[in-house]
Amino acid sequence: MYIYVRNPDSNDSGKDTYVVGLTEQKDFRTSRRGCDKCKEYTFTTEQFHKYAANKQLKYVRIVAENNEELRQLAEVLSDTNIYNIWPRIDPYKNFDLSPLVLLNNTASISIYYNLKITKLWDMSKNRRLECFRLSDCNHVSDFSCLMHSNIEELTLTGCNYLSSFTSKLHIDDLSFLFEMPKLKDLALDIVKDQSDAYYLKTFSKLTNLRVLTLPDGFFTFEQYAWLAAHLPGVEGLEPYREVYDTYCIIGYRKPRELTDMKKVKQYEQQYNELMAMYKDCDIPPEKPCKK
Repeated sequence: MYIYVRNPDSNDSGKDTYVVGLTEQKDFRTSRRGCDKCKEYTFTTEQFHKYAANKQLKYVRIVAENNEELRQLAEVLSDTNIYNIWPRIDPYKNFDLSPLVLLNNTASISIYYNLKITKLWDMSKNRRLECFRLSDCNHVSDFSCLMHSNIEELTLTGCNYLSSFTSKLHIDDLSFLFEMPKLKDLALDIVKDQSDAYYLKTFSKLTNLRVLTLPDGFFTFEQYAWLAAHLPGVEGLEPYREVYDTYCIIGYRKPRELTDMKKVKQYEQQYNELMAMYKDCDIPPEKPCKK
C-alpha cells in the first residue's frame, strides 16, 4: 500500500486534521488537490497514528506547499514507523528542510527535483535513517550534514534520467564521505570539478563500500581497473554489465552496445590484467590527453 499525506484545503474544518490518500500503485501523482489514483480519507493526528500502526505503512509521500505545512506534517509523522518518506515539495520554492529532523523512526528519505533549496539538515539526528536519496536538486552544495549519520545507502545525482541526463550537481569536497562510518552503498552522478586523481583517491579510501555506482564514462577503462584493484569485490566496478541483449564496457568512450561476446571477454581479460598491474600502485593513472 502506498500513501500520501497532505494538509486539508483551507475550507476544511479542524486544525488537527490531515487528508490521507491510499493507493496500490507506486507511480501515483499527487498535487495540492489530491491524487489521480488515490482514495482520500480525513484523519486526525491520533487516528492517523493508529492507522499507521495497524497498517505497518512503508511508503509515504508528504505533500507540502510551504514551510509551515512541511513542519506540521513532519510532526505528525515523527513517531510513526515508516520505512520510506518522500517529501513532495514545490520545485520552485526554497524550502526549509530542517523539520525533517523530526522523522525519528524513518529508515529512508528521498527528495526529488527542486530548483531552489540550498541546504539540507543535520541527518546525524535521524538515528534510524539508513538511506538518503537526493536527485535533481542542484543548488545544494554543502553535504557536511551527512557526517556522523547512520546512513548506509547514499544516492546523490544531478539529473533524473527521465527529462534530464546530464548532471548539474557540484560537490567540491567529498571529505564528508570519510565521516560516514556505516556507508556501504554509494551512487554518485556529479559534475567533475576536481581532478580524476582526487576522485579516484577519495573512492579508494572508502574501504567499507559494498556497492559503488558511477556513470560509465566517469573514469577511463584503466582508471576503473585501478579503482577496482583498490576496492576488491565492490559491486559496480566490473569490466562490463549486461543491458538487455548487449554489453556495456565500463570506461570513457568504451563500447556501450557490444554484442560480440568474444570481444567482451577480451575486454574482461585486459581489465583483469590491469587490476593485477595496479594492485600495488598507489598513484592512479591519468586520463590520456585528447588528440
